[in-house]
This record gives sequence, C-alpha cells and structure tokens, in this order.
Amino acid sequence: MIYEEKVSVIIPSLNVFQYIQRCIESVRTQTLKEIEILCIDAGSTDGTLEVIRREAESDSRITLIHSDKKSYGYQVNLGISMANGKYISIVESDDQIESDMLEKLFGESENNKLDFIKSDYLAFSHGKKNKRKILESDKLYNNILNPKQMPLLHTMDMSIWTGIYKRQFIIDNHILLNESAGAAFQDIGFVTQVLCYAERAEYLNEPFYIYTENREGASTLNKKCFIYAYQEWKRIFENQIIPDEIFESHRKCIVTRLVGTVLPESKKVLISEDYNIDSSFYKEPCEWFSRLIRNEWKKGNILFSNLTRESLKDIWLFTYEQRIYCEKIKTENLLMQSIKEELKETLLNLKRPFVIFGSGQRGRRFLEEYVLPLGLKPLCFVDNDKSKYDSYIDEVLIVDPETSVEKYCDVVYFIANKKNSIDIEAQLLGYGVNSDNIFIF
Repeated sequence: MIYEEKVSVIIPSLNVFQYIQRCIESVRTQTLKEIEILCIDAGSTDGTLEVIRREAESDSRITLIHSDKKSYGYQVNLGISMANGKYISIVESDDQIESDMLEKLFGESENNKLDFIKSDYLAFSHGKKNKRKILESDKLYNNILNPKQMPLLHTMDMSIWTGIYKRQFIIDNHILLNESAGAAFQDIGFVTQVLCYAERAEYLNEPFYIYTENREGASTLNKKCFIYAYQEWKRIFENQIIPDEIFESHRKCIVTRLVGTVLPESKKVLISEDYNIDSSFYKEPCEWFSRLIRNEWKKGNILFSNLTRESLKDIWLFTYEQRIYCEKIKTENLLMQSIKEELKETLLNLKRPFVIFGSGQRGRRFLEEYVLPLGLKPLCFVDNDKSKYDSYIDEVLIVDPETSVEKYCDVVYFIANKKNSIDIEAQLLGYGVNSDNIFIF
C-alpha cells in the first residue's frame, strides 16, 4: 500500500489558547513534510478554535475536526479513525515537538519494520528544558525489542505521546482509548495494549518531545484524577480489553504499574478533600483499588523490588488500614508544609552560595519547587553517578563530589537524596565539609 501521508499527527484540544499556536507551529514546521495534522477540538471557547482555523487556512495539511464529546479518549479515537498516514503520532495541545522528530522516528521505524518507536523527552518547566528518560537501563536503548516478551516495560513506559505507532498495528489489534469524560489517565489502556501486542519496537535516547509540566489547568491537577484512574484501571482488569493468555503473562508488571498510580493520586485527592475518606472523589475508587491490590498481593502479583520501603508501607496501609493511612498522609503533608516554610526561610536568609547533592527526581524537585521560584541558583549539582557528569539540569552543571569539594568546600550543601542521605552526609564530612554547612532536604 502506498501512503500519501507518512505520519498522521493527532492533536486533541480544549481551551488551550495560550499553547495551541506554538504546538501546531512545532508540528507544521517538521522536516518531514508528508504529514497530515488532525486537530480534534472538543468545543473550545477561549480562542483556541480561531487559532486552529487560521492555521488550517494557511496550511492545507491541517484539518479541524469538531468533537461532540469532551473526552480526550474519544478525541484521539476519532483522530485514529480519520487518519490516513502509515504512522500515527499523538501530540498534546500544550506541548511541542522538535523539528526533526517525525523524520527521525519515521526513518528508523521504516528501516527496522517496527510496530512503534519512542524516544526520551524534554520536560519544560520554569522556562527550562530538562531531559527525562523513559527506560531505566541504558542498555535497552537503540535496540530492537520485543515488548510482548518484556512485561517489565509496563513499569517504565507510561506515556502515549513520545513516539509514533504504525497505524495498521493499531487497527489490527483494535487498540483504542477509553472514551470516558475528561482528559486524565485515558491513555493507560492504550499504552498497556501497545506493550502487550507489539513484537518489534525501539526506544531512542535522544529527546524529541517537549512536555509542559505543571501547567495551570492541566488535567493531571484535577481532583477527579483518582476517579479517572479508577475508571481506566477497572476497564483494563474487568472489560478484558487484552486476551487472558497475553494479559496473564504481563499481569505482575501491570499490577505494579497500577500500584504506582494509586499512591500519588490517593494522596492528592485526600489533601484536596480535607482528608475525608468518605468523599465522593475518594471512597468508591479506594474500595475498588484496595480490593484488587489485596487480591493481587495474596497471589504474589506485585514486584516489590520496584517499591521503596516507604511506598511498601503506604500501600499496605492504603489496602488494609484506610483511616491510619489517611492520618499518615495528613501528618506528612502538614509536616511538609512546615518544612517547606522553614526551607524557604533558610534559603532566603542563607546569603551564601550553595550546592545540591543529588540530581535525581528529588534534586530536581528541590531546584524547581524551592530554589528557582525564589530567584536563586545553586553553584552546581553533585552526584555519585558517573554517567551524569558534565550534563546539566536547568543550566546547572552536574559534577563529581571531589571536584565540588575542591572548589566549594566552605559553601552550603543541600542533600536531596532520601534513600542515601546518611551515607552522603558521612561522605561530605569525610571530605572535610563542616557539619554546620550540611542540610538534608
């Protein structure tokens, strides 16, 4: 079959006037020209529609399609049904893609006859871009993989938008999104099905997709997210969208992925609902998740090696002792608020240069949530992971401990590594850093 369009780009939108122009612009200026751009709008009222219409008038490859349902899943499915390209790409309307993304992914996929191909991405926050890795092991990148025989990918690959999918593969396996209301977690079923069915795939370690983090009004910040997650996981486990013989071989990793969803979303809604476990946003999802996790736990279907000790304790309390779990979340949140104020005061009164030891998720969080909003900047990041040296986070260089201490022995060190904080503190003391200059975040 000869395809006029190599890639069909689906952009679902709803009231994203501030972002839609730059999103469409990043797609229409791709170096791969043989594309179609399907803008599926669900009734925007903030000027988004006018922007799409204007773009469509100037580029014949752009088509505006009106969705009669405010459902991210329905919008994407509508786009898939109308797509003509050999591959499908899904770009969220508040995000952007690098100009060569589609050309490079399409060429690599064609050369290797892949069902899908994905890449790492850039997280855009506070005006800065930081690379985010999909896979835990560098050895998995830039190789042909068989996801159907690699269930562990469920615990790593969680996004729908970092790659392209062969359209015939999607059609042949009847892979669609849940068409429930809203725009959060409806991609879980899609990704789960893709990983269960695909036999040829590749992940590139070069980032192409630019993901906007913590946007005001983003679907992931909605207190209904726990309900949306519940609806999606219930569909996966009860509606048999994946044949039993395939699902069972992936079950343990899929359950582990579910556990990773439950903890942050349950905490988020408890805080927003003033720790009311009988809240309509919490009770029904909690009861269903607790029952399922309890049953899967008894059957040995959770990869505990993927959980920290603290997460293991939390999931046990969530499953068996809801009121104690709720009180724990409340206590931790109040303590965190107190620590946050104290930390803010410490940073403001510091009046001295400082270094952040730990460039992982906790270190990034410290930088982006505490340091940058105050207009401050650390001298550098320090890390014991050699693979990170000479790279940057928000234009802050990552260096090894010895180099940092040689240059900055008398500055303040903030340790942003919960698991290894004691070992790192001992390491710094061994290098001669004064204990009064060491703080643990």
